[in-house]
This record gives sequence, C-alpha cells and structure tokens, in this order.
Amino acid sequence: MYRQVFYTLDKLYKDADWNKHKDKFVIPLGVDYSNADFNLFGDLANYFNVTVLGATGSGKTTFLNGAVTTLLRIKKPEELKLILIDGKTVDLGVYEGIPHLQFPIIRDADTAKEALLWCEKEMERRSELMEKAHFVMIEQYNNQTDEKLPRIFIGIDECSGIVVHDVEFFTNSIEKICLTGNALGFNVMINTSRPGPEEVYPKRLISCFSHVVALSMASRENSMHVLHEHGAEELLNSGEMLYKQYKFVYDPDMRRIRVTESGNPLRHIQGYGITDEEVAEVVDKLKKGEEVSVGV
Repeated sequence: MYRQVFYTLDKLYKDADWNKHKDKFVIPLGVDYSNADFNLFGDLANYFNVTVLGATGSGKTTFLNGAVTTLLRIKKPEELKLILIDGKTVDLGVYEGIPHLQFPIIRDADTAKEALLWCEKEMERRSELMEKAHFVMIEQYNNQTDEKLPRIFIGIDECSGIVVHDVEFFTNSIEKICLTGNALGFNVMINTSRPGPEEVYPKRLISCFSHVVALSMASRENSMHVLHEHGAEELLNSGEMLYKQYKFVYDPDMRRIRVTESGNPLRHIQGYGITDEEVAEVVDKLKKGEEVSVGV
C-alpha cells in the first residue's frame, strides 16, 4: 500500500536538480512514488507532446496550469508564444492579456481552426527558412542566425469540446503538428475527460502523442483505451497519475517523427499542485511588466 502525498511547485523550484533544467524549455510532470527525491520533467526540445486524460476533478487543468506558469516563469515573450484553447470556456481566461499569447484565449471551434491553420502555415514558413539555412532543428537555426524563432506551445483544455465539431480536421491538424512540428519549435498538450468515445477522441489522435498522462479514470475500459493497460481506474483524484513515454523514431528526410507502439514501463507519479491564487499572481506580474521569479 502507499499513501498519497501532495507536492507544490515551490517544492520543485527549491530542489537542487531544478537548476539543471530551469534554462531549458521544460514543464513539470510530477514526483515518482518510488523515489520522492526524483522530479520528472518534460523537455519540449526533445519531441515532447503530451495528452492528459482523466475524469472531471482528477487534476487535468491543474496539470496544464503548472506547465503554463512554469514556462511563463522561465521564458520571455520573445522566446515563447502560447496558443491556449479553452474547450470548457471557463478555465483559461485568467491568462488573457499576458504578453506571451500568440492570439487571445480561444473558446470556440471556428477560432481554434483558424489558429491551427496558422500553425500549419507557420510550420511551412519555418521549414523553408531552415532548409535554406541547412538546419534541421530550431535550436540550430536560432543559435546561428540573426532571426530568433520563438517556441510555440499549444495547450487545449478539454479538447473534446472542440474536436467534436470537426473530428477529421482537428485530428489531422493536431497529428501534423505533433509529428512534424517539434523540430520547428511547436509543442502540443491536450487534455480531456472523455477519452472513451472513438467519435470524440479517436485512437489515431492518442497515437500522435509520445507522452501520455492518465489521471483518475471512471472505468477500466478508459484506462485500456489510452494506456493499453488497466490501472488508471484505481487512481485517486488530486493529481495522482500513471505516466507513459512511447518510443519514437525521427525521419530526417521526411522531417517528422513516428511514434511506435512500444514504450517505457508505466510510472506512478504525483503531479504538482498549484492554486488559482498562484496562477493569478504570475499573470498579474506579467501584465504589469514585472519579473516573475522561479519559486519563492
């Protein structure tokens, strides 16, 4: 048996290993239950796209807020742009007006389509620029040219509320960005409380992601749908999760990755907590043009 333990982002920021990561494009994942001293990070520069799935109240929006606020703390607007799509229309409005936004907070399917189409065009533009300069990765381009291309992080909260309006378009677009966009500076995080219905969240969409976070789920079938294993139905709420990283292969000729069906063993981890007040504090400082420190 184990006892659920809660961790805050301040715990992460104070840990010694944070200093090894804070200059990178990283997001916090959680603490491994098998080793409370081990913090897990997602490195956006290493083909990191993640889908977060779980029942209502399991901690999906908290996970997204932890990722977004950490990026806001460590990266300036010229280094990072956010595209935030709020499928529930209520949770991401707090970020409206921050200088990192590529577009105002998006709350409807039509505007979400326009934003993703812009991403596809921007990917084509960047691909042409980098090909002419004989670079494959955005880091190489930024380090050796005068133009600095910001990394673009796309966060979709409750994506089923958006995808259901045009499953084919959104699946195709998200798949394209996930599989071809990382080297060009694009990363995607989507979450949903409806992982089961194939017509809302098809397996093809799940298979775009090299990283899967499963929080508490309503049924064994939902766990099998997203992890190919059961177990998520036994998790508690408040950020307890199973994390799986799938292996991928990069094709330099096609400039895209292929996510394989094999992956690393499931890891049982506890996500970091962040309060609405902490989110608001970060946002208020950014709106005022003040520096946002990492940690207390």
